Amino acid sequence: MSMKEIVSLYKDEDFKLEFINNYIKRGESKHVAESEYVAAFRLIHKNEADGIPHVAPLYNASIESVRLVLLMISEQGIMFDPRKKEVAIFTGIQSNGVAFLDFTLRYRGIYRLVGNSPKVKATSVEVVYEGDTFEWRGSKIEPTYMMNIHHNRNKIIAGFCSFTMANDSVIAYMMSSEELYEIIGIHIKVELDNGIDTDMWSGAWLGKSLRAKIFRSAFELNKSALLDSQAMIDSVSSNEAGSEIDLFAKELEKSLIEKGV
Repeated sequence: MSMKEIVSLYKDEDFKLEFINNYIKRGESKHVAESEYVAAFRLIHKNEADGIPHVAPLYNASIESVRLVLLMISEQGIMFDPRKKEVAIFTGIQSNGVAFLDFTLRYRGIYRLVGNSPKVKATSVEVVYEGDTFEWRGSKIEPTYMMNIHHNRNKIIAGFCSFTMANDSVIAYMMSSEELYEIIGIHIKVELDNGIDTDMWSGAWLGKSLRAKIFRSAFELNKSALLDSQAMIDSVSSNEAGSEIDLFAKELEKSLIEKGV
């Protein structure tokens, strides 16, 4: 796909309307929906895959795959804005050598996806520390849990995630302290090896990082039961948005002129 096709799709009023209406149906304002339209095309135009290795520039993916992925993600109300950390897009190569657009959901994107699912009524994710009240009662019963404000945060006992379904049944998932400490150790080693600050896994953010891991593991194991979209199961500003859309269209056209397209 060429940049000219990207601009053509960006200007396609029917496509834009369908994309924007997908967010509005999910309860977002028109302003947010229009901002997401800009964010999606900006990622493609600037080839921003959020650090995920990809085999071809995003703007070289087939136009059919770009259309499909953008509509699929917008239909679920997931945000393209990179500041939201909900989704990352990248490219793959088909057997015929044609590049295609693909995506992976971040923790926040998965959480939004589950929250939007008509199958799920409520979700709970907790790290259990020494001093908390906790009783695991199996994968079909809500665990008994009560946090003690004076618990020992230096000793993790377990972690769990539970989904209360629309029919009031429960899907529960637990990770042992051994599993959680292993995750912490792996991440700290990787970050030290790469010269990255380990605060996310050794400081005040540890609980949040672990909850994200617990939730994602529970989701991966149970996504078929949690979601109603087979496609998602398989994949798994101060300015007015309207003005921003026009400005970005000019930005795209300028890039065409500079490249002599």
